[in-house]
Formats: sequence, structure tokens, C-alpha cells
Amino acid sequence: MKTSVILSGCFAFALAFAASAPGPASAASGRITFKVADETRSAVVTERYRSKRKLRPAIIVLRDQGRGVLGAPPRELRFREFARKGGVLVYADAPGGWKLGPAGDAAAEVAYLRALVQHLRTASRADPRRIYLVGVGAGGVVALQAACTDSRLFAGVAAGLASLPPESLARCSPAQPVSALLIAGDADKRAPFAGGTADLAGFSGFLAPVADVAGVFARAAGCGPRTLRSDVPDRDRADGTRVTLERYAGCKARVQVVRVLGGGHFMPTLTTAAPRTPGQNRDIGSAGLILSFFQL
Repeated sequence: MKTSVILSGCFAFALAFAASAPGPASAASGRITFKVADETRSAVVTERYRSKRKLRPAIIVLRDQGRGVLGAPPRELRFREFARKGGVLVYADAPGGWKLGPAGDAAAEVAYLRALVQHLRTASRADPRRIYLVGVGAGGVVALQAACTDSRLFAGVAAGLASLPPESLARCSPAQPVSALLIAGDADKRAPFAGGTADLAGFSGFLAPVADVAGVFARAAGCGPRTLRSDVPDRDRADGTRVTLERYAGCKARVQVVRVLGGGHFMPTLTTAAPRTPGQNRDIGSAGLILSFFQL
């Protein structure tokens, strides 16, 4: 009788523990809030607990807020596989769009990212040595500026359809090498590849050439003068675009430009959906490209 009661109690305890303990595939998702100066800001975090003691890489995504197809989490930037394998995936929040000054200064948003990283370090299992930024459009402008001023916080940055304003480029001096990936279409009229007037959400000032931005990160990474070029196979010959990869050699951190020949203001995506969107490359997936570059 006593044995039966004890076994019954142990079984009940085991059930209760199993229900409360995070399993290997359980997800901890939700909105976090924190203070930046006198403002309350937030972000959405998704992470799967594979090992409570293991630090995991984190990707912070800065979406292009409120402009066209990139306002929501787009197909080409859904890092589901990264999160499924245990990575910490964070969607940064910018109510009303990213705040950029007339000259493109993003100091307030960089402070927000700094506070977000601090929160991830204390409240999550994010590895402080493996926190990466991914920004698109105006979000890419912010991500690049954060990598310029706070290179010690980020292992890498990937900016799509974005560049730096000349004033920000002149001040960009990473304190240590940081991996940088720039994805751009050379026919993009909203973020001109060769530099020019931008047409981004919250910013219509001037942007420097993408090559100049890559050069700043290449110098910070101690790269040599040589670059290595390769072509991505032309999987969809009817989309009117091609992708070339230009990687700097001899670097302490990886620096690469992904140039979409004939590409407009779209991130490359692997899709067979019809109809085609003029100026959007369908030869390579942006999420896979970014994860491969970050070696995640």
C-alpha cells in the first residue's frame, strides 16, 4: 500500500515536471520590452531550448518598415531553420518606422539596438560573441551604423538594399573587425548601388556607393587589395537578373558584396511562384545566403 502511494506520488511529480520543464523542441516566444532613455521599446524573440546551459547565436532582424513587400517578415528573410536548430531569433521593432535624421543619422536607433543586446545578454541564452545584425532598406542603414559604432557588440552585419549616408560613412570606424555582407541590386532606384538619392521609409537623403561602404569594413578587417569574384548559377534565366559575389581576400573578418545585376529594390529569393516580379532575382535565397556567410 505504501509502495503504491509512493509510486503514484512519484508518477504525479514526474508528470508535473515534464509539463513545466522546457523540452528540446519547446519554443520561448514573445515580446520583450525595455527602456531606452525615457522611451519604452520592444522586440519579438523566438528561441528553442535545446540546452539550458549552452549559449546560442542570435540574429537581430531589422525589417524595412512600412514600404512595399518588405514591411512584414518576407519569405526570403524567414530564418526558420536557424531558430529550429536552437538559434535566438529577434525581430527588432520600430513603431512608425526607423528614426533617421535629415542626414540619415540613426543615433537613437543604434542606442535601441545597444539596449536590446544588453537585454539579450542578461535575459536570454544569446552568446555575446555571436550576435548578428540583419537589416533591409532603412533597417539596413541602421544596422550598418550600429556595426560602425558598436563593432564590439556584433559578430557580423548583413545589409540588404541599403548603404550609408556620406556623413555616417565618414564617421564609420569599427573598433575591431566585423564581418559585413552587403546585398544590393545595381538597378535599384530606391537605394542606388552607385550612390544617389534614396527613397526609403523615413529617409530620402543621399546614400554613398555600396562599394565605398564595403571598403570601410574591409579596411577595418585588414583585408588586402585583392577581391575574388564568382557568379551564382543562373537558376531562373527568365527573371532578367544575375548574381555575382565579390569577396575581399586576406581579411580578419569576412567582407562580401552580393551584386544583383539588373536587380531592383528586392532581396533575392528562391521561388517558383508566378508571375515574376521585374527586378527580383530568383536564383538564390537571401536567408540561406546570410546564414552561410555568418557560418551559422
